[in-house]
Amino acid sequence: MWVPSSRRDIGSTSTWATPTVVVLTALLSVLFVVSACGGGEEGPPLITVDSTADSDSRDGVLTLREALLVATGELAVANLDPEEADNIKGAPGAESGDTIVFDVSVFPPSEPATISLASPLPALATEGDSVDGSQAGVIVDGVNQTFDCFQIDSAGNAIRGLHIQGCLTAVVLGRSAQNNIIGGAEEGEGNVISANDQGVLLAAEGTNSNQVIGNLIGTDGSGTKPNGNRIGVMIRSGARDNVIGGSNTGERNIISGQRAVGVTISGSDNLVIGNYIGTDITGTVSISNRMEGIWITDGAQGNVVGGTSPGEGNVISGNALFGVSITGSGTSGNVVKGNYIGVDATGAAALGNRHGVDISWGAEDNIIGGSAEGEGNIISANNTGVLLRGYPTKGNVVEGNYIGTDASGETALRNARAISIIEGAEDNTVGPNVIED
Repeated sequence: MWVPSSRRDIGSTSTWATPTVVVLTALLSVLFVVSACGGGEEGPPLITVDSTADSDSRDGVLTLREALLVATGELAVANLDPEEADNIKGAPGAESGDTIVFDVSVFPPSEPATISLASPLPALATEGDSVDGSQAGVIVDGVNQTFDCFQIDSAGNAIRGLHIQGCLTAVVLGRSAQNNIIGGAEEGEGNVISANDQGVLLAAEGTNSNQVIGNLIGTDGSGTKPNGNRIGVMIRSGARDNVIGGSNTGERNIISGQRAVGVTISGSDNLVIGNYIGTDITGTVSISNRMEGIWITDGAQGNVVGGTSPGEGNVISGNALFGVSITGSGTSGNVVKGNYIGVDATGAAALGNRHGVDISWGAEDNIIGGSAEGEGNIISANNTGVLLRGYPTKGNVVEGNYIGTDASGETALRNARAISIIEGAEDNTVGPNVIED
């Protein structure tokens, strides 16, 4: 079919346009709109931080604070200046899962750059967002431990590859935080969470099914020197079904060097597996938590420390007070199985806590070890291997453990005292165990 060419008569206000040109023009308009809105981009919207400042101002660079505001929809891309908007790919906001990364020319991996915060960062409150410093060198510094740095109040977010220091709490997972990941199993995804008051806080009822994996908590970036938080990981009452660590090497946390406790648990049905708690990254040198490695207290129930599958046992050694302490009325039904408590990661060398396992002050019906294959702990080279104390500490079971030997059960690594039952503890079951006095 013949179509007349379009023309504009010189001096005329009328325009002739062919149907073909109209269609092409409309198509180009649609493509322009789609492009402007981020259509056609593969993967989630990408937001690149290219400044170490802690500001929200139209100054040509994008800060971490601004990136979080964009990701949660509090700051529209349209309100950025052109240079800031150049750091955005796709269409981020409250309805999308966005990834925040860092410009390696500003945050080189070999020479990490510091973002010094003046106030808490905007909360991750709209689901599915991630802050990923795994390819860069990023230090987020709260400076004076006077406020919480990162807050997560929604599901499916991740914080990876950062060094977080100087905060009241480095990362708080709040009441609606579920299925979030702090750290990661791949190289560079773990965070260094050190020199804060608290490292990671799982805060309340509704804080469920989160993972804390692959991090250095309380050490320097090499995992060989202490740089402690007061408390490494705290799971408060009401927080449930959270996992600290994992059975794969990359999921292991190093939770060592705290000024007080490595892991405190008041919630129920949480899992602590595959970590080194009180040692360096090799599992062979002590970086002591100054009090307990793990403290289960305040009515915590149904928590499991360790496991029977390969990689699930923790190394809980070198701590200044107890390896594991289970205390208080209502603290019941917790299980400690398959761990090395007082020996190093090889299971062959002494790396004692002051005391291995403590059950005290009314804790009831907890199990240390078990009768099935792999449930027994190695509890050796401590001052006291197992301590049961205080009325009415009762109904607890200690069985299937090697107490005072190496992992093979063949070589003695004696505790000063294998088992002590004192101060009114009664009706507990001890044995059968392999005990080397």
